[in-house]
Amino acid sequence: LRNSCPDLEIIDLSGNIITSQGIHALAECKNLRKLTMIEINIFAPAGYCIIDKHSLHRLFSSCQRLEEVNLMDFYSVGCPDDFYVHDDDLTLCKNLRQLYLGGGISSFAILEQCPKLQTIYVLRYWSNDTHDRQAFVAQAKEKYPHVSILKYQKEFDHDDEGYEDDVGRWHSYQFG
Repeated sequence: LRNSCPDLEIIDLSGNIITSQGIHALAECKNLRKLTMIEINIFAPAGYCIIDKHSLHRLFSSCQRLEEVNLMDFYSVGCPDDFYVHDDDLTLCKNLRQLYLGGGISSFAILEQCPKLQTIYVLRYWSNDTHDRQAFVAQAKEKYPHVSILKYQKEFDHDDEGYEDDVGRWHSYQFG
């Protein structure tokens, strides 16, 4: 990938299968500014995880020009319990401006260590917006007012055709 696309700046891997080898190849693309990995397949046909937890760390530490990362619907179901996108991995992206996450952020580290971060988009399902998450977001907004934290409120139509046709919209967290 590095040799065939040395100036690669934008890549959308959504809906594809990706392995640790693919992530490592992507990590060689030093000019990468925008990375989208929505609903990627990280499982072998036998049902086991085909990327290791260190691959994303290597990717984010290598691609220092990343400004936008979209990991919406990046699932680790079927992977080891310790496999997920760590906030610490994302803090390596010092030029990050926009971040899309399927879950949420679990610490203030991303807000503290990514000074250019402007917006975090969090996918929110109707049933999992806990009081703790709301309290965390309220604290984050108070402590880091320059960062917008938006959630995608989504209603599923349960037709198994992905989330693209589900009803929803981005909006700010509401408190009180």
